[in-house]
Amino acid sequence: MRKIFLAKDVTPKSMVVLGGFLYVTTDEGYLFKLDNQCKVQNKIREARGDDDDKYLRQVKASGENIYTLALIPRGEKHSGYIGVFDRDTLKRKKRIYLPEMDNTAVKDFVLLHNK
Repeated sequence: MRKIFLAKDVTPKSMVVLGGFLYVTTDEGYLFKLDNQCKVQNKIREARGDDDDKYLRQVKASGENIYTLALIPRGEKHSGYIGVFDRDTLKRKKRIYLPEMDNTAVKDFVLLHNK
């Protein structure tokens, strides 16, 4: 057991393993990719600027994609979105926006596959 530092002033929120890599989301809007030695291979930040209210809550992985749940607490049109990223480069492929619903907070999501 050892302590791993991702970056200064980040709070890890969720993690998943896929293809020998560990993917970690943080409250500050980062998505990290770590190798099997727990060294950061890549990172991206979904939030833009200090006043941006995006929080990455969950991360899931399947096939060639990494999926994140981002919440926007004071969103006017959307309560958040599912981000879809390439698992190798962490390049964002798309966002699936979630509607704003009164007194409702999305906390998790499930990946479903069509056969």
